[in-house]
Amino acid sequence: MVDLSTEQSNILRPNIQLVEACPGAGKTKAVIERFKQSSKAHERRGVALLSFTNIASDTALSRCLDEPSLFKPPHFIGTLDTFVHRYIVTPAITSTLGKTPTYLSSWRDFPYDIQHVLHDARYQGQGFSIDNFTISPDGIISLNEAGLRGREKRYLDQIKTNNRSHYDDLISRCISKIKQHNDRGIFDSDTARHKALLILESDEIASKIALRFSEIIVDEFQDCSAMEHAILVKLRNAGIRVLAVADPDQAIFEFRNASPQAYQDFRATLDQGEIIRFKDNYRSSQPICDLVSSLRPSTDIRIESKLSIKDRANCAPSVYILSAARREDARHKAIALMQEHGLAESDLMVLGRAKSDAKSLAGDRSSKVQSIKLVVRILMVLYVIKDGSIDSREKMKLLRSAERTLLELFRWPADVDTNSTEAMYEAIGKSPLWTRRIVSRVGQAKDALWSSRVECQQIVRDILTEECASIDIPFVSSINMRTPFTKEDWDKCREHFNETVGSNALKWSSIHGAKGAEYPGVLIYAPADDALESWSNSTNTEERRILYVAASRAQNILMIHIQQARETQIKSAFVESGLPYELIRC
Repeated sequence: MVDLSTEQSNILRPNIQLVEACPGAGKTKAVIERFKQSSKAHERRGVALLSFTNIASDTALSRCLDEPSLFKPPHFIGTLDTFVHRYIVTPAITSTLGKTPTYLSSWRDFPYDIQHVLHDARYQGQGFSIDNFTISPDGIISLNEAGLRGREKRYLDQIKTNNRSHYDDLISRCISKIKQHNDRGIFDSDTARHKALLILESDEIASKIALRFSEIIVDEFQDCSAMEHAILVKLRNAGIRVLAVADPDQAIFEFRNASPQAYQDFRATLDQGEIIRFKDNYRSSQPICDLVSSLRPSTDIRIESKLSIKDRANCAPSVYILSAARREDARHKAIALMQEHGLAESDLMVLGRAKSDAKSLAGDRSSKVQSIKLVVRILMVLYVIKDGSIDSREKMKLLRSAERTLLELFRWPADVDTNSTEAMYEAIGKSPLWTRRIVSRVGQAKDALWSSRVECQQIVRDILTEECASIDIPFVSSINMRTPFTKEDWDKCREHFNETVGSNALKWSSIHGAKGAEYPGVLIYAPADDALESWSNSTNTEERRILYVAASRAQNILMIHIQQARETQIKSAFVESGLPYELIRC
């Protein structure tokens, strides 16, 4: 058993159904221990540990390496979507359609536009994707107008302005297209969740799942959509104990249909004795904890820094406001402050509400290399992700891109669903870790990769040949034919590497992409006016929660860049909260 604090040990109490944890509370360590203890309590029933991203799942997997039995049935570690697919939707669809369903993260994951883009021939434009629609728990499919962007919005607007009946007809066709895909056993994330909700209407099916699992632990529970809440409530009503772990103040994914109200509704069903709170912080200095406490909109419980005396001695004594007209002046001052506190430039992370703001403040002027070639994609995953120059969602997108290109090496039999990455992995006896191992092995070549274009290409080919040797499914063509790497590719990759990994740019990320991470130093791009106003007015807004997430990433030193014209506004927020700070005009 790991060494848990008295506060963290409360998670092991069997009656606990909700853990509300402040940032840096060591909740991952506590959750893993609960998972391990619960898995030993029932020999024939399993425990599921669910998260929302593959990155979080990988972290959980790595923490359980000391107990291999946790990777095996009846237990499960993975994403909530994978759990829903594997244990609810797939068995039901297979029994009715006689084939396994196809799962897409979004409708845009179809390999051909004709499968998700609809057109009205009377209007110019590239059409409109069914990915712009959402489905509610009661099964109503509707257009997500707030999420419309760019050319698709312009395309739809011209139809709506010109002829309302044409607009209504296109919307109706899009909804029908979604239903047709579902009838054929093809689902995106939202419709798969809705299908699971319908399936769980059967008490018999819900009871079967309850025979398999005694407990489901859901991390980052505040990010659940209303649909996901409804699924978990169904499972709980079937007799499965659901343990939710959350920080409601980190609910910053409403644009992805996360539902803060559904969270509050769930919480209202619990007795106070079934809820515990983690208020101790093992990440940040007390000045940073005090700022983070003041930004929490849902509670006035003070976050307490529990750093050791040695760690406290290494922490910055205050929080800094960097007032600068030019971003490079703020950046240079932030680097100097890091050095004053004995921290390296590489320890600093620049965060912004928008990726473009963080990138600009970090001094990164590079442009992303775009290519469909496998060697290029592996190099981009290896170096761009390793350097931390983009946020976690973009990292995962790059990894998925390389993964898909790897899987396109094979000539798939007709009975393998090539719209399903999971089905293709199963057919070759591999998992997503296989892709990551290939990228890692390429990375181990280090400087040899850049000694020459030919050697770089050969390193990738040799690793692919070895990794694919045990796979029975034939290639579409030889690995050499599938891995061209021209001088132009080589020059672009080297240029990109020199501009990012080898440049003086700081590490940067969007605030959403940095959620769950921690850094010795954090420099935040100017917070939105709404964030400062809601902080001063003590109102609960998403912008305030985004600032809360950003500030809570800092361990030793926290700096906020602001324009001089907004000094009064941010100073007022600090003064009203009774927080010490140092204003530096750069």
